[in-house]
Amino acid sequence: LRAATSSHEDITGKAYHAIADAVSTLLAANVEAGAVRADLTPETVLHGLGGLLYLDPRGDWHRQAEALADLIWHGMRRSRD
Repeated sequence: LRAATSSHEDITGKAYHAIADAVSTLLAANVEAGAVRADLTPETVLHGLGGLLYLDPRGDWHRQAEALADLIWHGMRRSRD
């Protein structure tokens, strides 16, 4: 009942923070494993993933999603100097 009477801003704010916290946890684990750059923030990763919202579900979304994920993942990877 409380969730049904919460304001839209409350729900979206809580959802955003929950997702950002999850991304933060994943980033920390991957930084520790040496898989991604240490200078990434959860917000930067979420902004990159926001591109998924622009995919056309009636178009070639699968290929576009793969290309976007590939771009994001390669941009996040730590360089192997």
